[in-house]
Amino acid sequence: MDDLMTGADGVEECSEIKQKIEQHLTKFGFHLRMWLTNNSSILKDNVLQCSEENYIINSDEAVKTLGLKWDPKRDEFKFDIDLKENQKITKRQILSNLATTFDPLGWLSPITIVLKLFVQNLWTQKLTWDEELSMS
Repeated sequence: MDDLMTGADGVEECSEIKQKIEQHLTKFGFHLRMWLTNNSSILKDNVLQCSEENYIINSDEAVKTLGLKWDPKRDEFKFDIDLKENQKITKRQILSNLATTFDPLGWLSPITIVLKLFVQNLWTQKLTWDEELSMS
């Protein structure tokens, strides 16, 4: 089975959601193996049922879930964009960075739409793929 990501406004609501998910999936033979939370009280019901390695609480590192990176300690999502220093900026490089930006929920759309409009403008300038862009 793959990842499931959910959240709630409070511990009680989150515990209810967790319990319902477990009940429904157990009916069909699915047993959840790992939980990640930024609040250990959510797991207090069944920490004794599974080994400790199945529970990750307040991880210091961002973890990948559904293709996104989540930092449970700060409760933030992170995006990796690989920009290399001292690399000449070309139409190819901009399109490559844009195409490799994984944003399934569209959270980066305000940024990527500006880049897409910029690329559209580059096409009107009739630049080659590897021609370095001017600062103007």
